[in-house]
Amino acid sequence: MIGRMSFVYVHSPLALSVVAVVGALTALYAGTIGLTQTDIKKVLAYSTISQLGYMFLAMGTMAFSAGIFHLFTHAFFKALLFLAAGSVIVAFHHSEQDITKMGGLSKYLPWTHRTVFIAFLAIIGIPPFAGFFSKDEILWRALATSNSLLARYHLNKLLWAIGLLAAIITALYMTRWMILTFWNGTRVEPEKREHLKESPKNMIIPMALLAIGSALVGFLGLPHIFGGHNWFEHFLEPAFARVPHPVELSLAGAGPELLEVALVVISVGAVLLGWLIVHYLYLAKPGEAEKLAEKLKPLYRLSYNKYYVDEIYDYTVVQPVVKGSYYFLFRFFDVVVVDGIVNGVAKLNELLGKLLRRFQNGVIHTYLLIFALGVLAVLLYFGLLR
Repeated sequence: MIGRMSFVYVHSPLALSVVAVVGALTALYAGTIGLTQTDIKKVLAYSTISQLGYMFLAMGTMAFSAGIFHLFTHAFFKALLFLAAGSVIVAFHHSEQDITKMGGLSKYLPWTHRTVFIAFLAIIGIPPFAGFFSKDEILWRALATSNSLLARYHLNKLLWAIGLLAAIITALYMTRWMILTFWNGTRVEPEKREHLKESPKNMIIPMALLAIGSALVGFLGLPHIFGGHNWFEHFLEPAFARVPHPVELSLAGAGPELLEVALVVISVGAVLLGWLIVHYLYLAKPGEAEKLAEKLKPLYRLSYNKYYVDEIYDYTVVQPVVKGSYYFLFRFFDVVVVDGIVNGVAKLNELLGKLLRRFQNGVIHTYLLIFALGVLAVLLYFGLLR
């Protein structure tokens, strides 16, 4: 929507700056939650939120085609990751989703592991897989932004640093996900291990096709520094508004191309660093991750409980609405006001009925008395008028 409304957004650098900041913080925030989750699908769910943050970071820096390109590449490897998670769940006959109780599944699910490994390389940004090209373009355009407001206050550098940190975190939680699920020794209970087997072809073939896409679609946006012409950007160019030229960047006076190459090296190096950290914590030094989690227990609990956003939302929004609905809308408005009006009308009719019933008692003397009183009242009325 932001991309299609770019002709409006380009006139408000402030609005796009808000989009960029929210996107960068979302990528970082959701990524840190994914670091500690143990459900095989929750890790991927928060990964999706983090990658959406990257897309909005691109939109806020006026790199509209880069944001859509990451949406496009992300569709391949994230769909593959979720299908692989489904393959694992089916292998466990829907009885297990905790990755801390898995491990070593590459032996039992070889084709699932082969395909998901490609998606893993794509999402963490290892060249030449799809996620590398789209994520690298977003990081570059975050720094060499066309948003004058971001450049004026040097927020482009901060956003690039946050994006790079989010990329490292992506490598951390995805490597952890792969190790706990497919690599290292198995932690599967013996009775469950006996029934593990590869998924049928109707599940493997779609994953294989997505693996091909995860490996190759990035070349549709091959940048100039790698000898490409970024076909994807040119294809989408008519759909977006014309944006100002990006800020001029250089590395020791050598020009923007050398800087872009340097940033590619830095981003790939950062991803490999994240991979090595998790490899050290889970494989080289078994048990080190648990010790680190214990040392950083407050931060670990904060991440594991998703920064208590659900609890805060429940306390500040859900409970007030529920209690307000019960005590005001139900106990007061419904019971006292609505029921009071309905029951009051019924009581009034009942009282009027009881009163009128005394005049309709079937006794002729009562009717004659009422008639006489009525005639007397009429005579008095006309007599007073004279």
